Amino acid sequence: MDVTLSPVGRLQGRLAVPGDKSVSHRALILAAMATGRSVIRGAAPGADVASTAASLARLGADLPAAAVSGLPRLLSVDGSGWQVAQEAHLDTGNSGTTMRLLTGALAGRPGRFVLSGDASLSTRPMERVASPLRRMGASVSLAAGGRPPIQVERMENPARRVHDARRAGASTHRRGCAPHPGSAHGPRRTRMRTHQGSSARLAGRAYDTERVLTRT
Repeated sequence: MDVTLSPVGRLQGRLAVPGDKSVSHRALILAAMATGRSVIRGAAPGADVASTAASLARLGADLPAAAVSGLPRLLSVDGSGWQVAQEAHLDTGNSGTTMRLLTGALAGRPGRFVLSGDASLSTRPMERVASPLRRMGASVSLAAGGRPPIQVERMENPARRVHDARRAGASTHRRGCAPHPGSAHGPRRTRMRTHQGSSARLAGRAYDTERVLTRT
């Protein structure tokens, strides 16, 4: 079929764009970790974010049933302060972000958790997620070759420590460490800085970036 498009002088109408996938993952997890009701508007509707919602529901988070199959534009999550099940097997589908972020979020919780994925996700290396979490006191084990599934168990009475995550590698792996201080018990300080040669660009200029996450 041939379609001919002619130039127009003006285009007018309304367009609803989907929400940001990266932000949607984090909004769901933080809402489950919080205490009380969180309202999320315009979450990304894709399968990856749905994997995060399904995993949180399996952990016992109070999400509407519809959120597991497809996120509505307006979603209420009743958080319980991250008081989740102490044992769960989570299928994260093809979502590496779900696997990385929940590994960090669960590393500070008591219990035993296994995170697996589909055939494609099971080929991705996860040692750079596991290694810094181990240094923070969590017990994280991987399958052969440092690949999923990931088994997470929080060590009893993890020692207070300052963890430097500069060796965690890519930013996607460092982000897997970020939820851990918020989910752990007791004081903890995590220093995260870009690896050598990395920078953030703000207003057209490059800066070295550093984030310090503290829980007291």
